[in-house]
Amino acid sequence: MRRKALILALAGFALGAGTIYAGGSIRVDDPRLMKEAIDFCNMQAQYDTIILTVPGGVYTTHDTMFYEVKRPLTIKALPGLPQMPIITHSDDRSAVLEMFRIYDSLTLEGVILDGGGPWTHGLKYAIRVGNSPDGRILAKKGLRLVVRNCVFRNFAENKDPLAEGHAIYFLANINTVGKVQVENCFFENISDEAIRMTETEKYATPRCLDTLIVRNCTFVNIGSECIRFYADMDDNTPDAYILIEHLTVNNSATRVAYIKNNWNTIMQDLIITNSYLSRRRPDRNNFIIQIQKPGSVLRHVDTLNIVFDNPSSQTLDGSKGATVDTETIWGFDPRYADPANNDFTLLPESHAYYAAHDTTALGDLRWATRVPSVVPFFYQVVGKGRVQLDPPLHGRSYDPGTVVTLKALSDSGWRFVGWSGSISGTDTVMVITVTEPTSVVATFEQVSKVDHVAKSVPTAYRLEQNYPNPFNPTTTISFSLPKPEKVYLRVYDLRGKEVATLMQWGLEAGEHRVTFDASRLPAGVYVYELRAGNFIDRKKMVLVK
Repeated sequence: MRRKALILALAGFALGAGTIYAGGSIRVDDPRLMKEAIDFCNMQAQYDTIILTVPGGVYTTHDTMFYEVKRPLTIKALPGLPQMPIITHSDDRSAVLEMFRIYDSLTLEGVILDGGGPWTHGLKYAIRVGNSPDGRILAKKGLRLVVRNCVFRNFAENKDPLAEGHAIYFLANINTVGKVQVENCFFENISDEAIRMTETEKYATPRCLDTLIVRNCTFVNIGSECIRFYADMDDNTPDAYILIEHLTVNNSATRVAYIKNNWNTIMQDLIITNSYLSRRRPDRNNFIIQIQKPGSVLRHVDTLNIVFDNPSSQTLDGSKGATVDTETIWGFDPRYADPANNDFTLLPESHAYYAAHDTTALGDLRWATRVPSVVPFFYQVVGKGRVQLDPPLHGRSYDPGTVVTLKALSDSGWRFVGWSGSISGTDTVMVITVTEPTSVVATFEQVSKVDHVAKSVPTAYRLEQNYPNPFNPTTTISFSLPKPEKVYLRVYDLRGKEVATLMQWGLEAGEHRVTFDASRLPAGVYVYELRAGNFIDRKKMVLVK
């Protein structure tokens, strides 16, 4: 009867179960008709949007089949509802394990997916991407899964916290889903991995998806990884583009993410606090995050109160060519407002403000709502060297009034030139009091090895051809001075842009040699120029790599 009522309503009868909207949208006012609405959209391609209208309404079904998405579909809350609608599944057999099985594109906006409320026996999955039980329906190649402003909560089979439970799960043999985008979402009480896409390594599948973006999300009480992803093991096939940024993770298992065998993964701007040892996955308590393969980078991460089963564990790890930016890994208290009640608002005195790669706050940006009282402090190094700060930075800020000592430390073969920006001078040590936003640049220049050859004084200026030429990555430039001069020796690319200053100081008369290290430059043709008094000469050299 409910199915018939919905079909009649869609035909234009005002029965309250559903109403046609322009553009193929269905308004569902009766929460008991969730499955009927989805099934109707599967049958009628012109209807591609379901709008849930009941504030806090529990949209469910007693059917003994999960919700299947066989055509592109959007399910969203009516804008402006005071409470988010809840989607669940209340099958009469208490046997349905998943809420959604998708074979085509699905977009969810502004809804709660609850797998363990009083309306259900306890679901194992919120969304599964894959094949139908009898194998007749295959996940469409290139399908998109977009989830925005949603809540995933209480997924554990039969409500057992030690059983398996997931929010998003990829089945075997998924071949190149298009884009999975999860933004502004809250995950809570997921007994196993929240997002799992790992079957690529186990089955002959070259790539399970093209793009994975997880951004501005919060994870609380996740029993295993928040994100577990495997690329295939063949380096000759292209991997997915993965961007994971601005996550807040609290009161979850030690291991937060494992991204295996995927080139060019970017993970950044994370806050991870108050972990516990996983009881379901006790073998996964040995690190927080691991990324793998060249081009992958982990940066701008704050961790606090992380528990390991082995104190020697590698906490944030880049293996097989991946990189961890240790200068942007911190361990300060992010200063949440009330974490016990899931309020992770960053207090004004939190040093998570300004600490992200783009100078916004670390973590889910929906919690970065206060006006920060900390003072931003940024420094940049030009050339090869580093800046030592005492006291060290917490993120990228200091408490107002902090007295900071800056010390410039040159790398081998380089020398400190001076400070610029908020301070100036050439002393290697500077002391400032931070009362306002501060930006400092420390400049270093290359000091190439210069050998004075003890021979008779030359009678003329002369610039020799470098040797060897071509070279990789070092070469020697020789020149002669008939009298003491201030010498400028610079290197330019063919567009005339200066790429290196090898010398700009006084030398005595004689023959001199300079060793030029071009390891930081790309292969190509360069011009080196000598200026000494009124003498100017240029020659070309070729860098090969």
